[in-house]
Amino acid sequence: MTNVEIQALESLFPAPTGQNALAYWIPIAMREKVLAMYRDAGISVRARYRGPRAVSIGREMTRNDKTTYLRSRHRAMQDCLLADATHFSVYVRN
Repeated sequence: MTNVEIQALESLFPAPTGQNALAYWIPIAMREKVLAMYRDAGISVRARYRGPRAVSIGREMTRNDKTTYLRSRHRAMQDCLLADATHFSVYVRN
């Protein structure tokens, strides 16, 4: 039954072309259920959280090589914390 549920989830929340995600833009309210489904199926996954993180938009960030850049709205949405997340995506853990 779990594999059928996972296939249904992945077809309901398909990843855009070119994405490596198993499921994309899933509402955060479904997080525990979705991660439990993959865990029960023996599939090791990681979640990447999406949502507003306005506090970091326009903030100067430093890379490992000590160069700096300003966080764009897109980048802030991409690297969201769980506390701020509205959605998440599921990837296979390497």
